[in-house]
Amino acid sequence: MRKLTNTNQLDLKSKSFASFNKSKANFEFQIGEKVLLRNRIVTDASNGVTSSLIKKFAEPYLVVGKICPVIYKLKCL
Repeated sequence: MRKLTNTNQLDLKSKSFASFNKSKANFEFQIGEKVLLRNRIVTDASNGVTSSLIKKFAEPYLVVGKICPVIYKLKCL
């Protein structure tokens, strides 16, 4: 009974990962490539700051190194 439960849990987990990853884009950048850095702005209505009025991306950056598959070292241009 325990083996069957573990097998069912693993099957469910793999199906869950597969359905989650369908909608995710897999970006990989090369060293020397220009990229835009996304600004993460929190709306502050008391100070009149709304996210719809702020630029979504910062100026271009240059990829100068790759630390791990999803973390890059950037240099401002």
